[in-house]
Amino acid sequence: MQEPTIWEAKKFTADSSPLYRERGLLRGEDKHSKTKARRVITIEEKIERQSAEVAKVKKKYDEELDKLNIILEKKKEMKSKELLEAFSKSSRTYTEIMNFLKSK
Repeated sequence: MQEPTIWEAKKFTADSSPLYRERGLLRGEDKHSKTKARRVITIEEKIERQSAEVAKVKKKYDEELDKLNIILEKKKEMKSKELLEAFSKSSRTYTEIMNFLKSK
């Protein structure tokens, strides 16, 4: 005959299991029943926290907007430079180009 394994030799039940005893989960006890009660957060605290979060997000938004404006300014400078180069390479006179631009 084979010897019984450890688990067969010791049949654990929910009431006798060391794990259940350690965690205090015997006979219908809820593991959450022993937790601490939460502190009540007042509406003023919620307003304060949300205001701080909005200020933080607004600061980040302003930084990103500044970056966008710098990039747009660089694009405008590049277009101006390109237009000036095209004008200098053109066979048209300044007056002809200005008349063309004003015609619209």
